[in-house]
Amino acid sequence: MIVFSDYDRTLAMQEDGFRIRDEVADRVNDFVKKGGKFFVVTGREKKYTGGIRRKTIYELSGRLSPSGWVLENGGIVLINNKKEIVLADKDWINRMEEISVKLDKVKIEYTKGETIIFVDNSYDKKDLLEKIVGKEGKIEWNTKDAMILSPKIDKGVGIDEVLNVLGKDISIGIGDAQNDIPLFKKVNIKVAVSNALPCIKEMANIVLKNPAGYGLMELLDLIEGNKIEEYSKGMY
Repeated sequence: MIVFSDYDRTLAMQEDGFRIRDEVADRVNDFVKKGGKFFVVTGREKKYTGGIRRKTIYELSGRLSPSGWVLENGGIVLINNKKEIVLADKDWINRMEEISVKLDKVKIEYTKGETIIFVDNSYDKKDLLEKIVGKEGKIEWNTKDAMILSPKIDKGVGIDEVLNVLGKDISIGIGDAQNDIPLFKKVNIKVAVSNALPCIKEMANIVLKNPAGYGLMELLDLIEGNKIEEYSKGMY
């Protein structure tokens, strides 16, 4: 069994500045130490490469030590913190530079990772962003935040790569927002935290009683109590 968990508003709370709480990190670490497989699947940058500086996933995740990471919304996969696979192609990396220049010209602030461009709280600029990105890229939304990606990349692509390397297994995905839809499409059991958007709750097999952080701990309790399958059938 493999758990694939979103980070912002699923593992970590917005009111904490998206820094994971120690008790949540410790609960995940304990699950992994017992033999569980746990991957963080996030749009957060692995490395800051330009634009407005914001904290990378490693700066926010504290002592969290999962089995691996699907970063930059599927652009980069790390397994056991050793094997790194970049899934975004070089043509897209070059295209990112062109998009960055255009964003600078219209004075839209952004953060650039290795394979992703992030534009904070920008849904009101949706039409302009779509014009700038064009058909050679795509925009995925995380509530009101825009993530500009290669059209070939999403969280589901990253999950496919993890399963190709580790082998097929029962998979559980937990999330809260629009960019978790590709994640949900790849897993056997779909789980929403209580603060998830309505579209995510509608897709979910299980809607947890608790919000970000504590909802994840609730899910791990269900898994370790061998209750996940019966709850996924509507008995929760």
